[in-house]
Amino acid sequence: MSLLIMDDNFLSNEEVFQIEKEFYRLPSIFSERTLYVSPDKLEKQNEIYSNRFMYCSYDNEENFTHKLALRVLDKFCQKHNIKYDSVKRTRSNTTFLCHETRPSIPHIDNYTDHLVLLYYVNNSDGDTVLYKNKYDEDSNNEMIVDYRVSPKAGRAILFDGGTYHSFYYPNIHDTRSVININITSNGDINVG
Repeated sequence: MSLLIMDDNFLSNEEVFQIEKEFYRLPSIFSERTLYVSPDKLEKQNEIYSNRFMYCSYDNEENFTHKLALRVLDKFCQKHNIKYDSVKRTRSNTTFLCHETRPSIPHIDNYTDHLVLLYYVNNSDGDTVLYKNKYDEDSNNEMIVDYRVSPKAGRAILFDGGTYHSFYYPNIHDTRSVININITSNGDINVG
């Protein structure tokens, strides 16, 4: 099972609104690609597609993205009694209305053991797809969908970072905005 926890109610409505407001004030950069993939992994060169603004923070780098992400992470972990050791990466990410109907290329965020907390900033289309496939397995296997999670403001999902995942671009809404947090944890994860 790849999805450990999905929670729509760990923040108050006021906190959800405040995070969305602060998120859209964050500085960002335009990225040509949604993720890095070496050209030999692509079937066709035109499979690299993206339209997004994002900003990353690595290894507890103190910046605006990291501070907002930590507020979300700490509230989620407090509710679910999760103890984490370190924050490996935080990322603010907005993708825009696109007529692309394929999901992004299945990927993992990091090649070391970690957990991913994905927080949805706004209501949108553009599901996140979690696959049954794990990084330590043969990645040439056909990707098998385990879960599809729809973006909903205030929703967060926690899953094993070794799980391949992808996302769809919004086809109806103007934007799909998320905060992606990669953490390491040696503690017990409460999935109940």
